[in-house]
Amino acid sequence: MAKQKKNNYELLFIIDPTLSEEDKDNLLNRVKGYLTQADAEVLSFKSWGLRRLAYTLKNQKEGQYYLVQCTMATEKVSEFRRSLTLAEGVLREMVIRVDDEFPPEKPERGPRPEAIPAFEEEDARDDDIFDDEDED
Repeated sequence: MAKQKKNNYELLFIIDPTLSEEDKDNLLNRVKGYLTQADAEVLSFKSWGLRRLAYTLKNQKEGQYYLVQCTMATEKVSEFRRSLTLAEGVLREMVIRVDDEFPPEKPERGPRPEAIPAFEEEDARDDDIFDDEDED
């Protein structure tokens, strides 16, 4: 059997914030199980926290957001999306194919900028600029 080419994908899903901690953990484990069934290699699984929704979804005004970066075969994506859509507690899901490589987890910091020198006032006075022209 030929090895399937895997593409990079980002999965963003929103879960019901009223779920108990136990139900939330079970749902997240189920999502990880769906990824395993799809032979996905999970690169990152992050919680974005509780956020206000742009519009009401299933009578909820807020949702718990999660972002997953992974690689999986194109043939497995539709089956994975169907499983996720049918999972109770998931308000919305979106899977996007990413053409570029994922950025590193933590971007490398460049050198610190040099301190900007303090502004030094010159004591020299240029009285010619403010001369009154009305003086005779």
